[in-house]
Amino acid sequence: MSVAQELKQTIDISDVISDYVSLQKSGRNFKALCPFHQEKTPSFYIFPDRQTWHCFGACGTGGDVFSFVMKKEGLEFGDALEVLARRSGFRLLENRKPGRAEELPDNRLFELLETASSYYNTLLNSRIGRIAKEYLEGRGVNSWAIETFRLGYSPAEWDSAKRHLIAKGFTEDELLETGLLVKGENGVYDRFRNRLMFPIRDQQGKTVGFGARSLDGTPPKYLNSSQTPLFDKSSIVYGLDLAKEVIKERGVAVIVEGYMDVVTAHQHDQSNVIATMGTALTEKQLALLNRLTKRITLALDPDTAGNNAALRAVALAAENMERKTLPVPGSNGVITYRNISQGEVRVVLLPDGKDPDDLIRHDVKQWEHLLETGLPVVDFVLTNMAGRVDLTDRKSKLEAVAEAIPFISELPSPVSQAHYLQKLSELIHVDERGLRDELRRLRRRPSTRDGKQHDDYLEKVSIAPMEEYVLALLIQNPELKSFHIQLSPEHFTVTENRETFKAWQDAETLDDFFINLESSLHENVDRIANKHIPLTGPSELFKAVIDSIKRMEERRLREIKADLRLLIQEMENSEGANNIWKISATPGKSDRSETMERLTYLQQREAEINNRLMSLLSKGEMLQAEVGLEGTPKYSDGMLSSLDLIRPI
Repeated sequence: MSVAQELKQTIDISDVISDYVSLQKSGRNFKALCPFHQEKTPSFYIFPDRQTWHCFGACGTGGDVFSFVMKKEGLEFGDALEVLARRSGFRLLENRKPGRAEELPDNRLFELLETASSYYNTLLNSRIGRIAKEYLEGRGVNSWAIETFRLGYSPAEWDSAKRHLIAKGFTEDELLETGLLVKGENGVYDRFRNRLMFPIRDQQGKTVGFGARSLDGTPPKYLNSSQTPLFDKSSIVYGLDLAKEVIKERGVAVIVEGYMDVVTAHQHDQSNVIATMGTALTEKQLALLNRLTKRITLALDPDTAGNNAALRAVALAAENMERKTLPVPGSNGVITYRNISQGEVRVVLLPDGKDPDDLIRHDVKQWEHLLETGLPVVDFVLTNMAGRVDLTDRKSKLEAVAEAIPFISELPSPVSQAHYLQKLSELIHVDERGLRDELRRLRRRPSTRDGKQHDDYLEKVSIAPMEEYVLALLIQNPELKSFHIQLSPEHFTVTENRETFKAWQDAETLDDFFINLESSLHENVDRIANKHIPLTGPSELFKAVIDSIKRMEERRLREIKADLRLLIQEMENSEGANNIWKISATPGKSDRSETMERLTYLQQREAEINNRLMSLLSKGEMLQAEVGLEGTPKYSDGMLSSLDLIRPI
């Protein structure tokens, strides 16, 4: 996986685009007025499931989060990579352009936060910080932990940090930008006052913000830095900079809820413990962890273990583990393909009245035993629901089935599935055969014949490989530069591949392509250029290129068609869409007319895409009859006039 793809896993495209335009919920998706052309009715849609966007209006373009930022900001791929990396706290190394690091304004902000961290730490170890030092001593925190986590103290004065940091050469605007200052009715003052300070660092160990515990009862009990260019608490894991190597070594990450839990754990050699900083677990945080381990243990306080938030955290962790599409033997020897989780999520239920900090300080052996005997996800789900199911209420039972079956379906072993179906049957007093039927319905995949999976499903699995395959053909065969290849950048859904193709397209020769290639694309091109693609001669190469173009165009059209069909169905099923069929002179008729026009437009686009698909597929049949020649390829008039996918320049 390239650095860009790793970065994309930490980013939610909806979050990024919402910084530029106002989004409206549209079923599972979002819509907005297109930011790239003037319009009155939203034609710009975001599809979170695929992490893509598409304009169905005048633009007619789409892509991923990189292509959006590039188009909106007028940036090259490498610059967009840096913008998104800074936004998510992801550190770029080899992909950074030479000489760029000194130009980045973020370096100044990092320096400011490090200076603030040292200031707070110095005060903790002085007479001024005695109240915070006594609190830590009462919690059993030693000097090693204080220095390792750079714990500190913010004085009660309204402007002590402000005066100190301005004296160090930083500006008031810079302090505001990092969230160290707050602008109020009576001026600008320190955000953190009379608090125990926890510097929050990114995965590379750079301070990006602070968490602060009240020492005098002033609410809130814990106060975090505000959202800044460097700090996004949904994408940062507290303690990960110290824990990442131990997580890789031990093969498991233990997630707790608070700063003190992490500090105490590391002090007692439980150095694979990290925290979500008191917030709900997020996909961005899980994406960071998935690069380090395939095993996660959630240590839940007893007062939260039974609530819906805990269940959502467990479900999110299970859903976001690394997955792999694998062949699975079915009945009668038929092979099906399943997207199977490659990870393991366990849940530790702590004793009543104990949080991780208390338990580790007083009985670290019990803590270790709890981690070793943590509940598998399905056991936790069943235990969680046991006290909530009303066995006399049919609706309650249906809700329990809907809650548990998705977790059971994720189990790779049919034996494990049967075991938990039996447990669920006994728990809610429902016939096991009905549960098996529900499981089959949920797990249904496209049918298979002769051991080969349905093309539509295979195509979804193979999107990026097809793009890389055609790029490998272009890069590895210099003679193709003398042909006009009927591909456009829009055929590539991965921005790295799109930009690589544009560079190949713009270059006069392959030498020019490699010489002028943007440095941020080198990793992607090196990997593609070394792919092994066995071809027996010019005819096979010619056929491979044409077939690839046809498949990519077919895929592009099918994706647009699927998006259009989804939007049409959502409009037809919505209350607003139902109203458009009613003839009325009431106010709001213009809104219904606009909706009707939009629906008609989308239906026309769908019909157009259908016609193009039918034409492409029928021409593809003729292609099969005319290609597959031995020796030098022929360029028949019929083939070129009908498909025009590749022709000599």
